[in-house]
Amino acid sequence: MSELMSDRHTDLDILSLDYTLAPKAVFPHQQNEAVAAYRYLIENEGISSNHIIVGGESAGGHLAVACLLGIARQGLPRPAASILLCPWVNLTNTGASFERNKDLDVTDKQRLDAAAAVVMGPPRDGNGDDLANFSADEGRGWNWGEVLPRRNWVNVGSYDLFIDDVMTFCESAVAEGANLELEVTKAKTHGWQAMADHQSSESYYLLEPKEKVPEGMLPGSTNAISGLLRVLDIK
Repeated sequence: MSELMSDRHTDLDILSLDYTLAPKAVFPHQQNEAVAAYRYLIENEGISSNHIIVGGESAGGHLAVACLLGIARQGLPRPAASILLCPWVNLTNTGASFERNKDLDVTDKQRLDAAAAVVMGPPRDGNGDDLANFSADEGRGWNWGEVLPRRNWVNVGSYDLFIDDVMTFCESAVAEGANLELEVTKAKTHGWQAMADHQSSESYYLLEPKEKVPEGMLPGSTNAISGLLRVLDIK
């Protein structure tokens, strides 16, 4: 992605967080790690929050939203933008598209339910219980307009099990004043960007070090870059 951005005369540094995986730790431990990493960037490295974009894919998208919520709750300055790829915004997996797309997507509800149970841990009262379902309005103690950054971009495939939950989350955010753009890619499954890039990765690795990436070679990364350009307001 950095190479594709440089082709558009824009520098991009990527920090990938090596957060603790379940079952070694359960939520909100991972949220705390993500917020700590953000705090380190702005307080220790002196990076302006206006130069930071928080992003994630799938479960990483859920963690990205949890991170943004943690940033707001701790009173830290919000980042400039967020970019979410097929985010798993509802770990209770209750959206109608789980039934509608069950024969179209590459994953299934049974595996997702099992994964969610591991990452959220046993039922408990209190800390972390409100982090499972970001598409729910009832009982939510925050306003998305006060949590999300100035610019937000979300992509989801029309065959994704998550699409209804993603759309509900986005609609709620916009209704509460967030500047958010949702892009639905037709006939694409969950995680389509990574799978699309994998198909052309062999040709990419054969390129010379300074050779420009041919148009259409990495469609998934190109899609993510289009989102970055949107939140950066670069034409």
